Amino acid sequence: MFVTMQELGAILSLAIAGVFFRVTLYKKLEPKMESLKSSFAALEQENLRSVLSNPKLASEMGASSEIITFLDNAFSSGYKASFIFALAMCVIAIFATRLIPKKKDAT
Repeated sequence: MFVTMQELGAILSLAIAGVFFRVTLYKKLEPKMESLKSSFAALEQENLRSVLSNPKLASEMGASSEIITFLDNAFSSGYKASFIFALAMCVIAIFATRLIPKKKDAT
């Protein structure tokens, strides 16, 4: 039972960290979304999402260095936000485990 609760906590924390990543990424991308769409006009919507989440793929497709730098900065900002969330969750978990009462040995 305890292992299951640990696994559920880890899965939920990872899912929430992914949400922080995507929200931060798209907030950074919003100001230049029109220029990004025009730079990758030939791409379908699904391929555009792949480019937005992988700046290295944009360089392989021949995007300008300004766009690649912008995508890289947005990706890094999203990663930073999710890392800060994960770090905060670890600190909370450490303090929460200190509050759990210890079992007494039945000797």
